Amino acid sequence: TKDKKGYKLELIKGIVVDKYNVNEELETTKRLSGNEVFLRTEVKYPGKYMFYYSENGQNYSKIGPEYEAKPELWIGAKVGIFCLMEPGIRAGGYADFDWFRIEK
Repeated sequence: TKDKKGYKLELIKGIVVDKYNVNEELETTKRLSGNEVFLRTEVKYPGKYMFYYSENGQNYSKIGPEYEAKPELWIGAKVGIFCLMEPGIRAGGYADFDWFRIEK
């Protein structure tokens, strides 16, 4: 996200309410020094995963707690990238993604 002080990385957890509804909860926020960030998800062992971020693509820091995939409506983390605008804002906005890679 971006505010008057600059860019922030926000980790938002989805909490399943029922088959059609998910509540979102802000887990943590990290202030970024610039407008570029690298993201990484690591599966540590079956059912456990962590999220990381880096501002230089070399040194990664953990963001948020270790998560456990639990059987509910689906199992695991949904990984993706997207761009949103605040409700009521009519001016166009964008996010520029250079690449998205999944490795074993």
